[in-house]
Amino acid sequence: MKNFPATCTKARLSIRQADPEPGATITNPRPVITAVLENLGSDALDAASLETSVRDFGAVRHDFDPRPTPVRLYLPRDLVISQCSSTSV
Repeated sequence: MKNFPATCTKARLSIRQADPEPGATITNPRPVITAVLENLGSDALDAASLETSVRDFGAVRHDFDPRPTPVRLYLPRDLVISQCSSTSV
């Protein structure tokens, strides 16, 4: 806990691109969610430090290369409804 405040300020990330885009309607019951992360801090992002989760799924498997390759999130099960907005994923 003593290092928590320093950890929070170490790297500021932003998402440059996301697929599906926010607000998009998708029909694939198990999409691979991708996003290009941009580190706004001066330190390189350590791929091993990245944790990913999706609302209602909890922690999800991902792969990431800190080069221009996006982070990819893999859902562990199908989405419940046949069509949904990416804001609900």
